[in-house]
Amino acid sequence: MGTRLLTGEAARLLCSMEEAHRVLRLAHSDYIKALVDASDIGPQNSDSVSVIKQKGRSYGTALERYSDAVKAFLTVMDTL
Repeated sequence: MGTRLLTGEAARLLCSMEEAHRVLRLAHSDYIKALVDASDIGPQNSDSVSVIKQKGRSYGTALERYSDAVKAFLTVMDTL
């Protein structure tokens, strides 16, 4: 299997996929931090629960965007 230089749409989608992955890693980190913070404070704290829910939604959104970016990249790669 040879190495090929990506240009045009494939290169743009690869950049989008890499950015989506960076955002996903950050969202995951934020979600884990919220869980750790809540375990220190106590899960009964309504602020902790709200933060966990918000970070969980952000993480879910980031995961969907990353998944979409990967699918788009792979679709273009299949046509090359």
